[in-house]
Amino acid sequence: MKLPPGAKILSAQDGMTLVELPQHPKRRYPLWDIEALRKDQEHAQDKIDSFTEAIEDLQKLIAERQEQIATCEERDREIAAWERKYGNAQLRAG
Repeated sequence: MKLPPGAKILSAQDGMTLVELPQHPKRRYPLWDIEALRKDQEHAQDKIDSFTEAIEDLQKLIAERQEQIATCEERDREIAAWERKYGNAQLRAG
């Protein structure tokens, strides 16, 4: 009797031979669906792209607000200086 590659004879008696075959690949590997995995991978990449875009938009907003804050601080300094200089001035006509 010629055995397939990787097979082993476990016992032989009374004209019967018990043979152990190598493990079937279905039992060695997960039974994942390739298309489902690809779709999941694409979905994850789409989320990353969406989050990246949202982060970039928020970074632009932060930069814009920082410029606006700087303008407001300059305004407040100018107002305070003007009020110190002219706030109590008593102007008289004539």
